[in-house]
Amino acid sequence: MKTWKAPMSRRNFLRGSAGVVMALPFLEGLVRTSPALANTQRPVYFVCLRSGNGVAQFCDPTMGAPVFEPERFWPFERGALTQEMMLRTNAQNEIRTTGELVAHRDKLLIVDGIRYSYEGRGCGHSGGGNQCLTASPPFPDDDGHASRSRPADPSVDWVIEQKMKPRINANGVNVAEPLTMAAGVIGGFIDDIISYAPPLPGQFKARVRVSERNPWQIYKSLFGNPSDVHDDLMFNKIVKQRQSVNDLLRDQLGDLRRNSGLSQADHVRLDLYQNSIFELEERMLACHLPEAEWKAIEAAGDSNAWQNASNAEPILHMMMDITALAFACDLKRAATIQIGSGADFMTYNTTGPAYQFHWVSHRIQSDGGDGDPIANADHVHYQIDRIHARWFKYLIERLDEYDTDQGTLLDNSIALWTNDVATGRMHAFHNLPVVIAGSGGGYLKQGVYVDARATATISPASLEFPPRGFVANNQLFNTILNAVGVRNDDGSPIDDFGHKGSDTRNQQPGGEIPGMKA
Repeated sequence: MKTWKAPMSRRNFLRGSAGVVMALPFLEGLVRTSPALANTQRPVYFVCLRSGNGVAQFCDPTMGAPVFEPERFWPFERGALTQEMMLRTNAQNEIRTTGELVAHRDKLLIVDGIRYSYEGRGCGHSGGGNQCLTASPPFPDDDGHASRSRPADPSVDWVIEQKMKPRINANGVNVAEPLTMAAGVIGGFIDDIISYAPPLPGQFKARVRVSERNPWQIYKSLFGNPSDVHDDLMFNKIVKQRQSVNDLLRDQLGDLRRNSGLSQADHVRLDLYQNSIFELEERMLACHLPEAEWKAIEAAGDSNAWQNASNAEPILHMMMDITALAFACDLKRAATIQIGSGADFMTYNTTGPAYQFHWVSHRIQSDGGDGDPIANADHVHYQIDRIHARWFKYLIERLDEYDTDQGTLLDNSIALWTNDVATGRMHAFHNLPVVIAGSGGGYLKQGVYVDARATATISPASLEFPPRGFVANNQLFNTILNAVGVRNDDGSPIDDFGHKGSDTRNQQPGGEIPGMKA
């Protein structure tokens, strides 16, 4: 168990040669010697793992599907997430996808009954990705392409980072940015669809935030100074000479350890923290550097090897490790990790035919509406969903590793696993998969599967298209924003996240989803 406490509002850093900057974990001895550094409000963190192409859940001709497909995603029953229920099997002796998370059932909140409010404008992936974290309508790009649409408003990760971890530059501008990452193949008609910054002045479409796919660059941005003239030295020391950040800060760490104010618990925290950094560096080097000399990890689209999901998994795991470290040091309050491109084109290792996932999701050998059928495609899709569930499990475990004086880092986080569309074959926008780990500091229920429709505001219809009877996803984000501490300027809770730019396409306030709250 790695040990961590609520971090300080003004971070302590060690600065060494080669442009290396190490953020320190909470050390109680430093707070005793400088009480002004103590944080008065426990931070809550948000991370979203986004899958693509929908999930293998129930659909039939009454919902517009061409054929019946059985339920394979959601738990068998709403209510308490018991081990028996989550491991229950169907006639083929298969668990539901969410059963992969049974070991962490006491820290899960699974929510169904949620939908988007706007139609996709010609492309489910782009239009769904636009709304996934924004609750905002999609607009075609400047050339009129609906498949490269952009939303009108920023995503929830951007809002959280800007509001809860502001960084004001010399010009008085808040330049805080969340971690935005992706692993897997990049290609096709859209690359990044999950994180968005607000429109520039005079514009009405949000700016897509390009994800970083190189773990080394992400790591360096957190533990090194990218603008430092000695950055090349840092690169050579750590990568070519196999020195760790710990080695480059040996003198500073030694001075810190000799501080008489540090407790035995502080020394344990430092040991565990340094070990975490060293292990991460070793895994980055071992996974991607069989040669003696470092080569920067190639962009996903530059190598056909990235088409195989097995090569994406270690990258994804490293990004989750980095996210946990960044949260433990309070360097970031929000992060997103996108699996694949806007539509996931990776080929996964399943027992079925080896076709890229987007084809599998359509059930045909095509990215569109025509093509030869793929045998047992719905079951292949289910197997891929379970792979993604196991990846989410890894993220849960990394966050749960850091112990605090009030539970674990996971207990003070909201980790969301969701998708840009709800179903595979239909690419529908209703009954979106929503799986949450962590209570957000006690704000959210734990260990239950709830129906958002049972307690939340249900519009008679979505703003632009059916189906009726589902809860708009802005209410999900009202709840999450309030959990992490975001408030309106007057201090009141958030009740109207999402689009507010026109009379006909505004999100209704809606408030929170009461059934999610503890």
